Amino acid sequence: MRWNPLHGWTKLGFVVLLLGVAANSYGQAEDQGTATAGPKSLYLDDLGYHVKGADIPRYHLVRSFLLGAYGEIWRVDHASSPSADAFYEQFLAEIGVQRGSPAEALMRRAAERYKEWAYGPGGPVVEKTEGTTERRDGSEVSGEEVFIFGRGEHGPKPDQKDTATLQAEAQAFNVEQAERLADIYYDFLVNLTESGVSAVERYLYNKIAAKSSLVSDEPLDHPRPYERAFEARLKARASGQLHSKSKD
Repeated sequence: MRWNPLHGWTKLGFVVLLLGVAANSYGQAEDQGTATAGPKSLYLDDLGYHVKGADIPRYHLVRSFLLGAYGEIWRVDHASSPSADAFYEQFLAEIGVQRGSPAEALMRRAAERYKEWAYGPGGPVVEKTEGTTERRDGSEVSGEEVFIFGRGEHGPKPDQKDTATLQAEAQAFNVEQAERLADIYYDFLVNLTESGVSAVERYLYNKIAAKSSLVSDEPLDHPRPYERAFEARLKARASGQLHSKSKD
């Protein structure tokens, strides 16, 4: 995926989830928000704060999972590569979902909700370029490279606002988005469980968290407001205090 400069750089810090899940994964899940100040460093190795594995807040793991699901579905539906179908089957098997089953339909619906959550009603911009890829043996093969990124219409807009106002709006937007993401994930888990599938949480930690690290230019010893809002929303939904606003 291409980094959208209108997302992720706020006074909350520069946060990137580095993934080592699979060669066909998109690889990064950037933080949602509106740019107000650039990170201290654009080199990930220079970002001084890291957490790994189960210490990564679940917000980031869930976002990575839904991003990956959306990517797998997009690639197989658009026949983007000869191996897209095999990778999709592998992904389904890892989360315990059979192709053509009601559980697959639920996953596709969650991915569709994620797409609107991440990119807004207009959906993402998709760019394709033809190019070549060098194999390990030095030979080259032709291929198509796909970039999927946001339109810059999602979230607060600068509009000559002062920094404090824009930062406050960005934080409020991040919290609201976190709650919406929690709704998407909670609905998905409940519906999957009713369909007899219960492997997603294990996938979240055994496949994503175990091979990922969260890096930032600010300390990660305390959850950010949107990370706390995500967990609070999940707990509220689980306790029956709240219901999703979705029509699903």
